Amino acid sequence: MPVPQGTGQEVDDDDGRAAMSPRADASGAGCRHREEDTDDDDAAGRPRRLLRLLGHVSFACDGIDVPLSAATQRLLALVAIEGRPVRRAVIAGRLWPEMTQHRAQANVRRALWRLPAPGGPLVEEHPGGLVLAPDIDVDIEERRRAVARLERGVLCVEAEIDALRTELLPGWSDEWTYPERERCRQDALHGLDAAAVAAAEQRRFALAVRTALTAIEVDPLRESSTRTLIRVHLLEGNLVDARRRYDAYLAQLVVAGLEPVVSEQTLRVVEPLLPPAARGAAARDAATPARRAGDTRDPRRGAPSS
Repeated sequence: MPVPQGTGQEVDDDDGRAAMSPRADASGAGCRHREEDTDDDDAAGRPRRLLRLLGHVSFACDGIDVPLSAATQRLLALVAIEGRPVRRAVIAGRLWPEMTQHRAQANVRRALWRLPAPGGPLVEEHPGGLVLAPDIDVDIEERRRAVARLERGVLCVEAEIDALRTELLPGWSDEWTYPERERCRQDALHGLDAAAVAAAEQRRFALAVRTALTAIEVDPLRESSTRTLIRVHLLEGNLVDARRRYDAYLAQLVVAGLEPVVSEQTLRVVEPLLPPAARGAAARDAATPARRAGDTRDPRRGAPSS
């Protein structure tokens, strides 16, 4: 059931914030409508509505941005991330945890009333609570589909690399954003790792290097991304670049207060870069599950530059 939305009035939130957001009435003012038949079965006649949560919160209808107040941004972000009906009391407690339940729920009502409605309501009321209108596309869902394609080995394009760099709701400190932000970050990293491997297998080395570097930009301490970049350098015959990247990774671990230790998978990749003595020791240690008695050296520790 649609929730009444859109007043065109400025209303102070109970948390002390006020924001003026031009409204569109339920007829969809402010959103360009096509003149074709808009029967429910004819999706081609509907406006395309997109909610963006990556980078910054915004909403667009047929490519036209629709202003959102701070409270409506937070409400839309929460119901979109949940992906299932959310009770008003739960929304109130998450968005305004410092307030009494009565005042927080009043803020939810105000936020719903202030929602624009281009192309139809943005939020619907279901028996279990509030949900995002089903025809609204959300960019985090598009990211998940893109990552699934990349993990199947589909070669990425430049735009996908740039898109996977973008963080979910950057700067938001609400606790409910943390789990989804980490999921989005991990999705991006796995997608970038897979894309770099696929590009290297097709000998698209420049694309592979750029993709791996993007993953390292997202998480400088991610070992699998560094290992992929080293492997690409080796495939190109760039031993110095590969060794430089390996040494830089070990140095970053030290700066971060971590032991300069790498996995056996990485040791196998970098073995050609190590001095002969260290190369043999690394091979023996990688094959030995336990340290010898009295040997305090970590078998996964990278050999220092010579």
